[in-house]
Amino acid sequence: MPTPFRFYPLVLATLRRHRVRTLLTIASVMIAFLLFGLLMALNHAFYGGIKTANRRALITMSSMSFVESLPRADAAEIASMPGVAKVAYEVWMGAYYQHQSQILFALAVSPRRWLAQRTRQLALPAAERTAWLGDRRGALAGSMVARRYHWKVGEIIPLRSNIWVRPNGTNTWPVKLDGIFRSKSKTLEQGFVLHYRYWNGGLNKPNVVGMLRIEVRHLSELTAVADRIDARFANSPYPTRTSSARTFIKNFIDQTVDIGVIVQDILIAVFFTMLLVTANTLARSVRERSSEIAILRTQGYSRRLIFGLTLAEALVVVLAGGILGLLLAALLVQGLHSFLAEFLPSLGLTTGAELEGLGLMLLFAVASALLPVYQIQHLDTVDALRKG
Repeated sequence: MPTPFRFYPLVLATLRRHRVRTLLTIASVMIAFLLFGLLMALNHAFYGGIKTANRRALITMSSMSFVESLPRADAAEIASMPGVAKVAYEVWMGAYYQHQSQILFALAVSPRRWLAQRTRQLALPAAERTAWLGDRRGALAGSMVARRYHWKVGEIIPLRSNIWVRPNGTNTWPVKLDGIFRSKSKTLEQGFVLHYRYWNGGLNKPNVVGMLRIEVRHLSELTAVADRIDARFANSPYPTRTSSARTFIKNFIDQTVDIGVIVQDILIAVFFTMLLVTANTLARSVRERSSEIAILRTQGYSRRLIFGLTLAEALVVVLAGGILGLLLAALLVQGLHSFLAEFLPSLGLTTGAELEGLGLMLLFAVASALLPVYQIQHLDTVDALRKG
């Protein structure tokens, strides 16, 4: 057996000496990493869309209020500005399906422009794409929302809006489902889009948009183009506020609740407590075995080897609890996603979070071994043998 591994029976025997205490310590680590996994999944549910957002994309809205509209004519003017590659406009429908609880993330969009800005993100059959482009009353739905409501291509869907009322007084906008698209973005797969022309034709005051999505030619021009847009409309009746798509998503989330700060504060408290418990358990174990450690020293075992055995104990405890905690978190998140997919489509434990968790396990194992190592370093061998 390789030299480093021939001491593992000794490590395991030490941990089995006080089984209840060892199991309780492992359980505390497990709970800490269970919370870590759940909180990281929640953080990804809110902020996951930031990383997948187009880095060259800008969002232009009214600077007065999120609900204020902009003239559609602004799109053409922005499209002619230096550095601008594409401009698309859209309107938030504030929609639901049959009941108010069945919220739809529906947008009225300029179809060709909307598709052009998502060429790499969408998988849509060519026949369905053609059908939608040619159907003024047509709509597209993401596969997740279509699956939830059992929609089929060709079905008429009575879209209802909490914001927009038609001239006849009804808030129902019937559309034909021309296609169902798939995407790696779970947020996008929750989407539902209809023709801007259809929506615009049903308004008393047409030709307005909710926001403009702009794609710049080069990433280096992002800030300059944003400043240029806002400067152009600064003194108009409809001043604008332009930011990158990533900044827009983060600011929108932070207006509701700063999930990042909440997650950080909870994890600091949880891991600090876990570190104290684990370090105290190991330190107590070293105190109880001081005479045995002294005997090992008299038998020629180096302090470095004894330090290694102590670190191995910490690694076994922290890795056992941490891996169990992350596995439980993954199972819980998978179960929760089926219930919360409508509201948190990006809920999930990412590979990055799992690797971060593994890194934290190693870090906390080393940190929790520092106090026991200090005790061993200052252990008086003669005194320990006398007391033993």
